[in-house]
Amino acid sequence: MSREVSHYVVTAHPPGGVLHTVKCNFLSSDTEKQDVVVGKSRRLEIRRLKVDEEEDGGISSPFPVILSIPINGRITSLAALPLASHPTALLFMTTDQYQYAVIGYNPDLSNYIETFASGSLKDEWNVLGAFSECGPLVAVDPHNRCVAMHLYDGLVTIFPIINNTSNNISSSKPPPGASVLGPVFHARLEERTVLQLTMLHHLDASVAPPHLCLLHQDSRGAQHISTHVVDLLKSQLWSMTSLAGNQTMAGKQVEWLKKSRIDGGSSLLIPVPPAAAAAAAAPSATASTTNQQSGGVVVLGQRQITFCAMNHYKVMPIPPALLLSWDVLPPDVSGMPRFLLGDEFGNLHMLTLITQSSKVMALQLDTLGSCTLSNTLQYLDHGLVFCGSTLGDSQLVQIHDEPIPVEDEEFNMEGDDALELAETTYLSVEEEYTHLGPIVDFDLVPMAGSNRTEGVQSQVVTASGSSKSGSLRVVQNGIGMKEYASVELSGIQNMWSLRQKFEDTRDAYLVQSFVGETRVLGVTSVEDEAMMDDELMDDELMDEGQDEAAPESDEMMADEDVGGTLEEVFLPGLESSSSTLFVTNVVGDLFLQITETQLRLADSTGEVLDTLEPENHMTVATANEAGQVAVALRGGKVLYVEITEQKLKQVAAKQMDREVSCLDINPFWGPELSEGTLQEKRATKSSWCAVGLWDDFTVRLLSVETKALPELLQINLSTEDEGTEVDASSSEKRRSNRNNMMARSLCLITLDLSTSSTNSNSAGGNSTSNQAKGPGVDMLFVGLGDGTVVSFAVVLDETIPGMIRVQSKKEVSLGTQRINLIPLQNERGGSCVLATGDRPTVIYLAGASSANYNPRLCYSNVNLSPAEDGDTNDVTQSHAQESITVNVATPFFSPLLFDAMGQEHYSLCVADDANLRLGVIDDIQKLHVSTYRLGMAPRRIVHCREGNMFAVGCIESGIKQVNVDGAEMTMGNCIRFLDDTTFEDIQRYGLLFSSYARAYIPLPTQPPFCFHLLASIWSRAK
Repeated sequence: MSREVSHYVVTAHPPGGVLHTVKCNFLSSDTEKQDVVVGKSRRLEIRRLKVDEEEDGGISSPFPVILSIPINGRITSLAALPLASHPTALLFMTTDQYQYAVIGYNPDLSNYIETFASGSLKDEWNVLGAFSECGPLVAVDPHNRCVAMHLYDGLVTIFPIINNTSNNISSSKPPPGASVLGPVFHARLEERTVLQLTMLHHLDASVAPPHLCLLHQDSRGAQHISTHVVDLLKSQLWSMTSLAGNQTMAGKQVEWLKKSRIDGGSSLLIPVPPAAAAAAAAPSATASTTNQQSGGVVVLGQRQITFCAMNHYKVMPIPPALLLSWDVLPPDVSGMPRFLLGDEFGNLHMLTLITQSSKVMALQLDTLGSCTLSNTLQYLDHGLVFCGSTLGDSQLVQIHDEPIPVEDEEFNMEGDDALELAETTYLSVEEEYTHLGPIVDFDLVPMAGSNRTEGVQSQVVTASGSSKSGSLRVVQNGIGMKEYASVELSGIQNMWSLRQKFEDTRDAYLVQSFVGETRVLGVTSVEDEAMMDDELMDDELMDEGQDEAAPESDEMMADEDVGGTLEEVFLPGLESSSSTLFVTNVVGDLFLQITETQLRLADSTGEVLDTLEPENHMTVATANEAGQVAVALRGGKVLYVEITEQKLKQVAAKQMDREVSCLDINPFWGPELSEGTLQEKRATKSSWCAVGLWDDFTVRLLSVETKALPELLQINLSTEDEGTEVDASSSEKRRSNRNNMMARSLCLITLDLSTSSTNSNSAGGNSTSNQAKGPGVDMLFVGLGDGTVVSFAVVLDETIPGMIRVQSKKEVSLGTQRINLIPLQNERGGSCVLATGDRPTVIYLAGASSANYNPRLCYSNVNLSPAEDGDTNDVTQSHAQESITVNVATPFFSPLLFDAMGQEHYSLCVADDANLRLGVIDDIQKLHVSTYRLGMAPRRIVHCREGNMFAVGCIESGIKQVNVDGAEMTMGNCIRFLDDTTFEDIQRYGLLFSSYARAYIPLPTQPPFCFHLLASIWSRAK
């Protein structure tokens, strides 16, 4: 019987390469809140710079995504249309399907996007010429009168813009269906190969028609500059020869900018604003009258930069480099125009036009520093520049007024001819945005914990990037945990975090429960330790009569970096000679400890205020910070205790029909607390208590608002259909397979939609989906003993007042070991759940966008790496393939231990059978991307399982050999052998000149020897 094979294709990672950027007021008419529209393949991102710093860690991202728009087609050009007839700017764009559209922002629509004009570029004009190799090229008139586009050789297309301001509707909405484009016309060009085009900038639009400036190349390879005049009334394009003797443009100021045989490597044109416009942009400069009709253009060549104006030219030679991107910078204090340039080596330059009496006298080029290979630049404000790239990660770069030392070794140069840039730079990277492409090669490597008998789960290791942006990217299904510290500590049964005071935002103590004892690790700042050491040293020196050495020790202390460490401390008020069932902070600067025999309430000074000893030993305990406590005694009795006036008061009790396996009394946050602070949410009281029982496949929800603890709801966890008749043997087998279906952990939590990542900040992996912070969802999670998590949405029953019901049951298997559920919250209101076990997983809520509200549960694996102790049981198994099981975990926030983690991340401590780890989990998303820089372009990659290494064929970028004289660069092609866990260089094998790796495979040999079969291409220079 034949089986039909089908394929399901889905985008696992959103596009990261930046093709175009535009700065305009797209979302708001407020000129102080300008947006940056970023074009990424088939998606538009609207970002906005956040300059206001928030307290306690600042904002999550200085350049977040405000809105994300899918586009039907790959974006090939993008331009802004700030029209006076519309309150916000419009966008003109074209796609690879030869479609064009003009779109704008409309908050009244469901998807917020309104299309004002659209059409096809191919159906009407495909018979008029061949597609241009450099197209499509788009330029917008500075006065928004028309859009010029070059798509076909020998043809230019003009889109007239309808910018009616007679009704003064700039502050109101345009009428529905109002078009912004007039009748489109196209005109022939004498210039066949157009490389670039732009529109000249004139001061007075009433006397100067639109001027189209072209950079073109003739049949001999020489490049020239020419100008055409756009006649919108007659729908024609005039050249200098065609307009000679014609009175059509009488009364208009026409400028014929022309320059022959410029630098052969020219590729970009920069329109220069007139001198009066530049002076107006600089308040401290004095505006002067100029005889120039336009500001001219700057031609960016490979060996020189040329300024062209009417009968006025200036040329400045530069070191050989292709200039790929540019943007306008604010004029300096004297009103001189400045531009930001990016070259093929990733360097940023500042071009200044030295003017005198409104005339350009010279050109000045200053190198600011090195960043990513940017194909688009966008100056934001406050010295921040967005560098968009398709060959590597995009970056948000800060330009400093004074040079700073270079910290990244990747940009350090070597040799006697090194530039001063090797030691200092004016740039610093504020944020990076991950881009996987261009992916040249990739390999599949088994992930940690993969079992060959049950199917291997693989991770993708890609050879990405070009030139100095080359890197290896490890793409895993899940999120990563950045490990800050690890210590060998076994036998931890459970652990909790404690703050010194209830209002504190940082944790001070890590309480660990062992068999028969409890230990505490406290956060101690390095500064405090140094002061203690100095005091001890001073006492010793005073005893020896050497007091003069004390100032020297103080000076050494001043040079120390302030950080933090975890060390074992004694916590007053805590019973350390017995195991602990639960520990938590309580409102009023109190903390509660529950052992097997008693409940202990103490204040922040360690004074024990009250104790409570039930009639029987306690087996399970839970509490919240509002002062509600639930404990289970041997025999199945549940006690409900409240903390009032610093006293423990037993309020109610209930006898269950079986032994209690787990409890939870976490509160739900109502809609009134959706925007509340974390302290307000912690002080919220709960109305229910969840109870799980042994030898029972149910979870009971009890009401704690009455003394009888009535059972509001009984939730059945078993999926067996009890109404179906089966034989006794089948029923016994089925029940035997569900011996681990009992609840082992419970978690009541309100999941917030702000948990999922909305930024591609970070330096890590980023998601471009636009998330809206909507109302949270009350959830009940049940962790079972067989590694299964069952989730329910808890809602109020509208038919019966005061009753609740559950819905949207979902059962997911996360492994084979028992699940322990840990709620996590951060300072920005996000919440999620960590499920421990042999495959630790973060459960979060996503699915709320700006257009709709459709929350859904998402599960992301936490990718943990083992401690690098050098010991392993199986020498044939790499570190990356070792399985790590998380037994217990707890959230732990401390800026002294986790540097620059921000308020949107989750820091925690996890423990397995042998180690205790402290770390921060990355942005919550479905895929986790780790980056390992190579500094050169990778061509091929292969993984050697026996040798625990990667072999990567690379091409040397040659950037480090660039000098001021422009000496020829050499390419040191090589094969690099990297450790498959740390990605550190094991050995580098150099190849001959002009030879590079094309294909190789690992040969099956016994470790530690590993051989590779190599095939290379040899090209001999003529």
